[in-house]
Amino acid sequence: MALRFAVNELANLIAPVRCSGCGIQDTVLCSPCRTVLQSTSFSRVETFTVGERGIPLFIVGEYEGVRRACLIDFKNGARRHLARLLLSGAGSWLAETLLCESHFNHSELIPVPSSLRGKWIRGYDPPVLLAKHLAKECRDIRVTRGLRGRFAHTGGVSKVLRNPRTSLRSRPERLTRSPDNYRVRRLPPSSRVVVIDDVMVTGATLRAAMGALIRDGHHVVAAVVAARVTRSR
Repeated sequence: MALRFAVNELANLIAPVRCSGCGIQDTVLCSPCRTVLQSTSFSRVETFTVGERGIPLFIVGEYEGVRRACLIDFKNGARRHLARLLLSGAGSWLAETLLCESHFNHSELIPVPSSLRGKWIRGYDPPVLLAKHLAKECRDIRVTRGLRGRFAHTGGVSKVLRNPRTSLRSRPERLTRSPDNYRVRRLPPSSRVVVIDDVMVTGATLRAAMGALIRDGHHVVAAVVAARVTRSR
């Protein structure tokens, strides 16, 4: 026990550890913050309208407090382990709600792709990690990277390499995002899909991604977001 304590103390001196939710030292996520994350899951299901279709939208939590702090650490602090906690129990909740419908069986779970800039800086794609953890809780569903962003209008990879920390899209550009900003790939014809993203602000990105899938002839049965930014924010 003494040796383990000494090793932990030495590790904290070399690379200090703090809670992603509240910032307390010596722990990656304290018990109170873990409890908050788990207790705020499954906040609501709403209908998300894409074209003339109403699609169930599963909002796991609101983008505030502990969940907001953990999402920021997950996306910008390389805390990949938070993917599981941010979706704690969401898989069983989704399954219980939708698996009774036969059209959900053997669905594809498709993450909304991050920007080239985001992937370059982080070295990983947050929605993909969320999708992998969600798939572990659901049967008859698999993760497929069925969407790819179109970056020709932003300068593509060359612009990312020249200025990796400069945003490729302004807020107005994000609000005007359309299905044309995504290309569908690796999907069998008429696939049934569930779309997942990390944070929803205006819904423009999610709506554009689902619109691209619907336009390509696929059936979007649901969408999941780890957090939604409230209008007051």
